[in-house]
Amino acid sequence: MSRAISITLASIALIVLAGCGKKAPPLDEKEHLKVVVRADGAIFADGVQSDLADLSRRLDILKQKAGVVWYYRASPQGEPPPHSMAVMKLVVDKRLPIAMFLKEDFSQRMTFTK
Repeated sequence: MSRAISITLASIALIVLAGCGKKAPPLDEKEHLKVVVRADGAIFADGVQSDLADLSRRLDILKQKAGVVWYYRASPQGEPPPHSMAVMKLVVDKRLPIAMFLKEDFSQRMTFTK
């Protein structure tokens, strides 16, 4: 993993940890895609196992609908599972908004403080 990516992930982790105790504002009912990266690196998009190419296509469709990515990865405060960096890169490259969650059932949203 490149040093720049490691620094970026470390920064995100610090921001996430700083805001985890705060209540997130409610999400509106915008179109969204629930993306899960499990500990073994398996990727799921709206409950369907996907590879990076399939996820990229789904994100393109979501972008056309001005939607939001709902994202969960195993062990949010620990080391990222395989493929989580590639998934985040896809989301960032496509300039999609993202809501990050602490639980795989998307019941607890992460918050970020300024």
